[in-house]
Amino acid sequence: MRRTGWDLMFDGACRDFLVKMSELPAVGLDAWDAEDDMPYVSTLEDEAWLQRIMLAVDGVFDYCEDTIRSMDVSMRCWLRSSEPYRPYKAPFELVSQQATTY
Repeated sequence: MRRTGWDLMFDGACRDFLVKMSELPAVGLDAWDAEDDMPYVSTLEDEAWLQRIMLAVDGVFDYCEDTIRSMDVSMRCWLRSSEPYRPYKAPFELVSQQATTY
């Protein structure tokens, strides 16, 4: 968390609520958090909006994966490198484990 800066970004945030919002929606019309009186169930409209966003982001990742697959090995070495003037010795590879893909 420190490497990404999320500890500073979410400092003081209601993390319990953020965790609840990352879970699949509960079934029910009026689900509220008893502690801070905030809703933690999305409306159907919000879920539809999130579905459209998810499909758009998924399309972007598919496009990026297709680009990587068609990219020359030398370019993928540069992509993997953290040095501005030297490519990495091995090329960038896509994740290949099914557990890490949607």
